[in-house]
Amino acid sequence: AQLMGWPQGSVHADFDSVLDFVHVDDRADFLYAIGRATNLGTPDRHVFRLRSSGRWLITAFDRDPAHDSAVHFIGMLRDHSAQRAVELEVEMHQNHLETLVKDLRKSNRVDVLTGLANRMALNETLRTATTNAHARNEWVSLLIIDVDFFKSFNDTFGHVEGDVALRQVANEIARSTRGNDLAARFGGEEFCVLCFAGSELTAKVAERIRNAVEQSSWAKRSVTVSIGVCCLQGANVDERVLFQQADAALYLAKDTGRNRVVVA
Repeated sequence: AQLMGWPQGSVHADFDSVLDFVHVDDRADFLYAIGRATNLGTPDRHVFRLRSSGRWLITAFDRDPAHDSAVHFIGMLRDHSAQRAVELEVEMHQNHLETLVKDLRKSNRVDVLTGLANRMALNETLRTATTNAHARNEWVSLLIIDVDFFKSFNDTFGHVEGDVALRQVANEIARSTRGNDLAARFGGEEFCVLCFAGSELTAKVAERIRNAVEQSSWAKRSVTVSIGVCCLQGANVDERVLFQQADAALYLAKDTGRNRVVVA
């Protein structure tokens, strides 16, 4: 009676009165525990909240061995609030730890300088995309983007300004890609974009990136990019072939004047 909050000397131990004290979100489990004790003869333990006070109680149900009828059972109640508070605090810290781990994993897949995906994220996404392409006959296209004459830019203006330029290139790439494309910094002044489309649409994305970089407002001097593209479909999708052919197309773009797109 004290645990449930009945006035002293006024105990209404009927079932509805007891159930009325149980928090509405916990009543189904509460009834299930009673059912196991009364109908199956299986002892059960249940932790529930009181409806109004917010305290937690723990109850154990079992059949009374002195009676054969399933409707007779014995119960035990005790205050569980302090232990439950500790459990909730532990759960809160555990959730916080899981969030930190997720954030750490995410940070391990983001390029610090540009905010784009990094090489690890690109490789993982490409592996998944390759598996999906084989199963569903989908397109996977790879763009390799190289900043033209970037060594000269660094030598002239210094690495700090070079980093500023790389961030600006990354921003233009991100703005020019579609929602399901993955833009990544591959390393140095080289970027990659994974497009899940055929050659015609992918070539338009590549040209949009090239034009966006060329038309961007540059503080020191104009910056352009050369782009090599490889598009494969279905069973033909192979990570090594994508990189080899896109890289060969990139070198052709650079050899034929730079600031252009070449599709393998």
